[in-house]
Amino acid sequence: MNIALAVLAWNTAPVTRKAIDSLQGEKTSLEREGATVHLIGCDNGSADGSADEIRRCSRPILNTANEGSSYARNQIIEAALAL
Repeated sequence: MNIALAVLAWNTAPVTRKAIDSLQGEKTSLEREGATVHLIGCDNGSADGSADEIRRCSRPILNTANEGSSYARNQIIEAALAL
């Protein structure tokens, strides 16, 4: 079973770091149960280091400009559907 966990960031590096740490814990728990887990992260053109945090994800999406949260969410959905 494939499971996608996702996080979307825009200029929220400290919060993004905590969110990814939390999702990594969930990923580990789900993998112990036999699931294949992908962590999808999308940075929406941040200037504060959020993109560096998103690079820790197994499927990072790094936008160079803020295209809006709906655009970024659609990118996350497309990445999840491509798994």
